[in-house]
Amino acid sequence: MYPNAPYISATVSRQNKASKQMHASPTVVPSVGVAHSSPFSSSFPTAVRPGAASNSYSTPHAPYTQHTKRESATSPTFSYSMPVLGSSKSKSVAVGSVSSYNFDDHNAFGANYIRKNSQSEMPMIDPDNPDDELLNPLPLGNDVLVLSLLSMMYAGYLFLTKSFGRKYLKLLVARAVRRKVPAKQLGMVAVLLIVSTGIGANNLKISNVAVAAKDTAVNYRDIRFDIQWENSWRVTNGPSNYDAAWVFIKYSTDQGATWKHAHLSNVANAVGTGTVSQFVPGLLQPNVAYHSITNPVLGVFLQRAGAGSGTFVNTGAKLRWNYGDNGVLDTEHVMFKVFAIEMVYVPQGAFYVGDGAQTEIAGQLSDASNTKLPFYISSENAIVLGGVAAGNLGSNNRVGMSAEWVDDFHNSQTQNLPGAYPKGFNGFYSMKYELSQQQYVDFLNTLTRTQQNTRTNTNLAVGVTSVSNRFVMSNTSSMSYRNAIRCDASISADAAVRFYCDANGNGVGGEEADGLAVACNYINWSDGLAYADWAGLRPMTELEYEKAARGPIAAITDEFSWGTSYVSNVPFTVENLGSSSERINSGYSTVAGNAVYADTYSNPLRVGVFAAHASNNGRVSSGASFYGVMELSGNLWERTVMLGAGSGRAYTGVHGNGLVSVNGNATQSSWPGSVNAEVQDEKGGFRGGAVEHVEERMRVSDRYIASFFSTTQRYQTRGFRAVRSY
Repeated sequence: MYPNAPYISATVSRQNKASKQMHASPTVVPSVGVAHSSPFSSSFPTAVRPGAASNSYSTPHAPYTQHTKRESATSPTFSYSMPVLGSSKSKSVAVGSVSSYNFDDHNAFGANYIRKNSQSEMPMIDPDNPDDELLNPLPLGNDVLVLSLLSMMYAGYLFLTKSFGRKYLKLLVARAVRRKVPAKQLGMVAVLLIVSTGIGANNLKISNVAVAAKDTAVNYRDIRFDIQWENSWRVTNGPSNYDAAWVFIKYSTDQGATWKHAHLSNVANAVGTGTVSQFVPGLLQPNVAYHSITNPVLGVFLQRAGAGSGTFVNTGAKLRWNYGDNGVLDTEHVMFKVFAIEMVYVPQGAFYVGDGAQTEIAGQLSDASNTKLPFYISSENAIVLGGVAAGNLGSNNRVGMSAEWVDDFHNSQTQNLPGAYPKGFNGFYSMKYELSQQQYVDFLNTLTRTQQNTRTNTNLAVGVTSVSNRFVMSNTSSMSYRNAIRCDASISADAAVRFYCDANGNGVGGEEADGLAVACNYINWSDGLAYADWAGLRPMTELEYEKAARGPIAAITDEFSWGTSYVSNVPFTVENLGSSSERINSGYSTVAGNAVYADTYSNPLRVGVFAAHASNNGRVSSGASFYGVMELSGNLWERTVMLGAGSGRAYTGVHGNGLVSVNGNATQSSWPGSVNAEVQDEKGGFRGGAVEHVEERMRVSDRYIASFFSTTQRYQTRGFRAVRSY
């Protein structure tokens, strides 16, 4: 997109309230001669909603660009060339979830799975019967086909009882029994799926999960499923990136009392038919040779194999679980849950950190010799922090950082950032969205009672049977700051607690208006890292955060993650609160970035919400980063591994192994906050701003509390997002 010249000068036109043209010529320094463009540029092959504008804005290829910032909704009238993300049409998830959820094209996360004995009419049937032929079902009549859908994903039960009544369903069950339909043909495998949508209307769904009989000679069994999501992409120019689904499996050998992480084959997984795609195994240690015990495959990335865009459909995908590697015996009965999380690939490459800001300074990174120069990261090599020498990484001598929590390096003190600390040069995958409340519920519901008590705020210790503060993350009797995760008032003295989202407060979980897709707040550092460990992911570093937001292009002074220094300050009104169609009713800007912060809204919104608006016209209005990662500015704080403390610099990017300790903590000893090999201490920084905080905190390079240490207390402004090395 950009000429391969020593430098580029450019003028950006803007129009103020009086309709006068304002021009800001960027400060220009030598470029590195590499051309880049936004993933949502005109080259990005995603359909544009009919009638949408298609204008362009070209960013100069220089380390940074200075623009005059305006925050009002009548801010400058320029646009970024990118497709319109999302549409206004509504869709429903197919019958088959604990509750019947209707998701429009902009919904974020939901969860659908069978809970053991959750309804007496539909008892759990163990899939481990060698006489069953789940992968080769007999022809089924219409009545039994309905039953198959109901048993595979339990929400169909609720849907049909509302439609036809419970008596009719009992008749169908009786008819199936008379016809001697094998248990496995009813599909009653415990299946959990995370429905992930948002920017681009992805609407990720897993269906038709089937489990093959065991191969007792080699100790494996195959698990097949169909998967699809909308607005998938893979581009070979511009950002040269793609989206993917991180798919992994949990299993239980004790009727769901405990859940463990399945080790998958490194060679025998196979994509099905449909979109030309590929499985990329996710090893515990990606750059080390596979070993079934010491370096297993924890999950797979399912992604496009070639350039293209649109709905991703794969029918009959197969994952092979090497159950012998997990120490599971042939005689043990097993239950399964299949998870999928939507990710975005951030490719290998050089990039800038810091934005050259000379006002409103808050510890922005720069070349230590000149605070006007963003620092260029061109490898994963060690970096000297602090001092005043050219080539060192400085932080404006800590100016503007929180007085209590500052970097331990400055102009008179240097520190070494080891080569093992992930700097963002190497490629990695990022969760496309902040952790949602339903995602955290799904995590909690695989834990033991002791583990659950650690990962929630209300006292749920063994022995407790009556719960007053049922909203367990805020430790309140009613929903606080829109965190709707709760349990029942009466619980078992020792069994695991069942959690659910209940934003409408009626005591029934998983309904359309229950806030499943709202970003999950009240997450402390230990909570987030426990989730990352459990999912086979890892925490993100400060430098990776700036890479995911800005990409490889020139830094713009005071820019936000959508690539401009403009953010709307008009308060939002929101409609369809808590539902999958939650969206902005008024206050949405089409010329400045949209974000949840102090000026616009007082509570977190559902992830990916800005792409759902009918007036969305691209990257800026939808709040997307260069690579398509959502809400890296605003909504909830991003938690990052900090540069300014030794505990952060010791981080080596080790992945979670899929397990948490018996206490419910992450077990990676190299992760910040580890005490006695369990992450229990608050050792993570904050980037990207959040609800209740001023706009400056949302700037990509703002480091006001990047080196913040605090107690493990949970706050309404804190969320989480995990990444994975590649």
